[in-house]
Amino acid sequence: MSAATTISPSTSTTSASPPKDPPPQIWIPTSTPITLLPTSTARLYHHIHPILLLSLFYLSFPLLIANPVSTLSILLFPVAGLQILYCVLCLPIAKNGVLPVKAKPKAKPGAKKGKEMGVVWEKVIPRSTFNG
Repeated sequence: MSAATTISPSTSTTSASPPKDPPPQIWIPTSTPITLLPTSTARLYHHIHPILLLSLFYLSFPLLIANPVSTLSILLFPVAGLQILYCVLCLPIAKNGVLPVKAKPKAKPGAKKGKEMGVVWEKVIPRSTFNG
């Protein structure tokens, strides 16, 4: 006796039309890529940076296997230095030098406004403490 089960077409009770293809999904990027600075130094370091990082870990691999915690803590400053150097040499300054500010959420219509600070402090320290 076979373990596989076969269903014959005559036992099928559904007579639905063939399924329609779903509409194609369009991929929309949420942000644009950051362009490099147009200097020759930026283009050069952009290509050298991965090589420096990989060679740093390649040369320290035996130490990393022997004592991973101390090796990673020792490598923290050189890797951070290389990353900072990449940011300074290759990446442009943020637009207008200003970080985007999140908008404050709008209050719902009919919602109560927050209590004033004086009212809150009166609950913490009653006025009778200062008056008498």
